[in-house]
Amino acid sequence: MTKDEYINIPILEAVKRSFYFVFNRALDCFKAASFWYILIIAEVLLGYPTVNGGVSEGQNLIVLASSVLVSLASAGIATEICRNIISKDNDFSFFKPVFTSRSLRYWLYNILIIFTIFIPFVIVMYLSYFLVKQGLLSSGLFVLLQLVVLCAVSICACRLYLMLPAQAINDTEMSLQKSWHLTRGCGLKIFGGLLLVAIPGVALSIILGQIASAIPSFSDSHILQIIFTFLAMSVSFFDACLKASFLSHLYQYYMYYADKDASAEQ
Repeated sequence: MTKDEYINIPILEAVKRSFYFVFNRALDCFKAASFWYILIIAEVLLGYPTVNGGVSEGQNLIVLASSVLVSLASAGIATEICRNIISKDNDFSFFKPVFTSRSLRYWLYNILIIFTIFIPFVIVMYLSYFLVKQGLLSSGLFVLLQLVVLCAVSICACRLYLMLPAQAINDTEMSLQKSWHLTRGCGLKIFGGLLLVAIPGVALSIILGQIASAIPSFSDSHILQIIFTFLAMSVSFFDACLKASFLSHLYQYYMYYADKDASAEQ
């Protein structure tokens, strides 16, 4: 592959395969997530921060702890999904307590990629806010600039996501630099694919929130809160399965074309 060439990935096909895997293998996905429903006990002890947004005003650490627990669980589930799709070296079973070094690396690289989006966005936000205060930038342009910067850094960061399925299968040859190189010219397509697989999770979260807010006795009913905690976690885990499936199929496509190019050069 020359400097000017890039691997043209069929993103819509990857998205279709991702949805097909999750819906066709729904029971296996539930098996991968089943152990992590133990987090409902943690939610009860913490005061249902997932559905209430915290126990009381100012208890941000409780919300943070709950978010970290759910994200770690999602990384464990995603790792199992990636391994099953790419290398087919694991079997799903109910209540299997799986969180390995692979899962931890998956989680850490995901956090790193999120920070590559967050840090430039925050820097530009503060600089543009300063310009607004000085009267050098209108509030309308301020909002537009934030959207442009957020989309731009997100598209760039998407090119690093091959690192996640690589961690799941212990691919030591994959690096951030190699992921960036392989995905040259496809950042926007990967970004679009991730948006498509994120739509169900976002939509279901909004629906759950609306239903919870419409129930007058919701905050006083422990049974309702446990049910909605279960549903909220299910949505998070469903979202993790979809994204892991998409990234796994993406990884397979890139590795296939990269190996094909390597064989052609020999």
